[in-house]
Amino acid sequence: RAVHGRRRRRVSRRRARARDTRVESAHHARAHQRLVRAERSVCRVREAFVVRVVAARCARHRRERAVRVSERARPQRRDRCHGNVESHERVLRERGRGVRGGDGGGARGSGERQSRGRRGARR
Repeated sequence: RAVHGRRRRRVSRRRARARDTRVESAHHARAHQRLVRAERSVCRVREAFVVRVVAARCARHRRERAVRVSERARPQRRDRCHGNVESHERVLRERGRGVRGGDGGGARGSGERQSRGRRGARR
């Protein structure tokens, strides 16, 4: 189809103005949306970071507390057969529940991941 000089319908000024504002407002809305989305993502990232920092702090605190607890005397539980604490701990560990909880690995102690010397090794 040969298109000659694009025949433009004359649009009344009022209509033109209306269309213009509509386009503008749509544009603004889109821009605003983009801004909002950007801010939200930033906030989410920052929030995640804060959460992680706080969590780390809590974990460190908990670890320190755990060490302190284990440095105090462990509850003196004696096992039925041998009457000494160590073997009772061993019994507990075989069953997969340590004096300090744990998930019941055999070779290593109750839930510890790497050996930490004599003190605070079991937890």
